Amino acid sequence: MKVKHIITWGALLVVALSVMGCSTGGENKASASKEMAQIRFACLFFPLADISIDGQTALDDMVFPFISDYMDLSTGSHTLQVVSADGENGPAAQLEVKLETGHHYLAVSYGNVSQKSDHALKLIDETDYLSQINKDENLVLFLHLVNAAPGLDGYVQDQRVMENVSFGEAYFYHMPAGEVMTKMTPANLPGLVLYEDDTNSLPNTYTVVAVLGTILEPKIVYDITSNSNLVELFNGVASGEYFDYWQQMLQQSGMAETLAGPGPFTVFAVWDSGFMDVALDEINADPAKWQEIARYHIVPERVPAYQLFHRSQLTTLQGSSLTVRSTDAKPYFTLNDSAQVYQNYHASNGDFYEMDTLLIPPTQD
Repeated sequence: MKVKHIITWGALLVVALSVMGCSTGGENKASASKEMAQIRFACLFFPLADISIDGQTALDDMVFPFISDYMDLSTGSHTLQVVSADGENGPAAQLEVKLETGHHYLAVSYGNVSQKSDHALKLIDETDYLSQINKDENLVLFLHLVNAAPGLDGYVQDQRVMENVSFGEAYFYHMPAGEVMTKMTPANLPGLVLYEDDTNSLPNTYTVVAVLGTILEPKIVYDITSNSNLVELFNGVASGEYFDYWQQMLQQSGMAETLAGPGPFTVFAVWDSGFMDVALDEINADPAKWQEIARYHIVPERVPAYQLFHRSQLTTLQGSSLTVRSTDAKPYFTLNDSAQVYQNYHASNGDFYEMDTLLIPPTQD
């Protein structure tokens, strides 16, 4: 297992970007041009806050715990600020920074924006690591953001892959694809397990894992980005989850071929348990109904979680709309006041979410 070195925040305080020529494209990843850099923001703060660059708002009403798309940004020196969305008390954090040409960055903003002493901005240069993503492994970026906590060790299949990672440090490592057991312990105390999980590690994927909260009750936040298309990524997720009925529906409806196309799409994939209250025999008798239902769970645009939080409706491929409601606690979103929406995944041609309930379009009522 390949393990990468620790990056300390002390070496990372070169945060960065420019509103001049800044654009927020629909892609979850992009290649930085010769004259530009790329940056995205991990918003691990509360309450709502705006991110401004050189005095202009670049992202407004950002909310925990979402990560933005990459933005095209001009290179050079800039001022980055995080400001409470209510505009009171001035910026919670400010950094004078400089971007390098052709680089990709993740800017991490965390803490309470209402308390300047409890808020921080950090920057990670992801450039060298993004080139190491491959079809057999999952590139992981681990962020220790538990204030006043001891160093942490991390294990994959009982092999230690992180050693004494301190608060404010970021650590890259590679994890094999497939079902693996991961755990986190205080440094040099392998018997005191703070967090343990049977993880479905996805190939050709970059996963950001941020640990927040307290050392005794850690809060784990994931952001999963893949070089694969929606169908390829979904097949990887489905191998470790309960999506048999959903996969059958995509095949019977012909939508699997659509979702392998250029997109972009946003897909709400339903667990097997979400099909239990549906008259499957009746639907199976009419394949056209499967297509109607499948298309009702697909939106012809990319809507990552940080954008979904600000949407009240989504128009589907089927033609009808989905009503979106957001909350400040998991699962964060519901559709049509019934289906709960969970983990968000970023593919090369769109996003998809896990969901607990199959929705029937209005024409099927």
